[in-house]
Amino acid sequence: MTYIKRTAALTLVLLLAAVIGLGAITASAEASAFIALPESAEPGESFEVKLTFEADTPIGLAEADLIFDDSVAAFTSGSASGSGGVLHIKELSDQENTSLTVSLTFTAVSPGTLSFSMSNCTLSSSDGTPAGSPSAQAAMTVKAAETEAPAGQEGEVPADDSSSIPDKDENGIPRHGVLKSITVYEGELIPEFSPLIY
Repeated sequence: MTYIKRTAALTLVLLLAAVIGLGAITASAEASAFIALPESAEPGESFEVKLTFEADTPIGLAEADLIFDDSVAAFTSGSASGSGGVLHIKELSDQENTSLTVSLTFTAVSPGTLSFSMSNCTLSSSDGTPAGSPSAQAAMTVKAAETEAPAGQEGEVPADDSSSIPDKDENGIPRHGVLKSITVYEGELIPEFSPLIY
């Protein structure tokens, strides 16, 4: 009788160990991702996008694809590579933190809704153990640049009445057909803008 009890007890212990072991193998790490960005920007304005990854174990590596509309904004700097509205982020961490943040800089190009979507994300610990596969989405608005009223005037800009405006200003520069300003979205204008420089 004791032999049967011992065998049953041993079988029960082995079965319990197998179930616990299987649970440990199939358990997945909890992970999440967030995209932080400003509410809006104007064409020509730079803004920062922060991608934050969190897991219940220390993160050694975070990899993800960030998809956005490159006709509305252009990627200008940060720890990412790619083109055509798809950036690949691969960030290593030598810290034992359960949170990792990547900062990217963009420049608004044209008005519209700008959506960011993070996909193909994989987080792993420093020894390569998977720590999760989160995803995230966020959106902002790129507003049309506001037109400013002429100096000394407020409110609505009056309609152009060419009969009341002299053909040339006090420096002899024609008022009609001369470029008054220019906006550069990428790079720097050298020398500074002047309607006399062609």
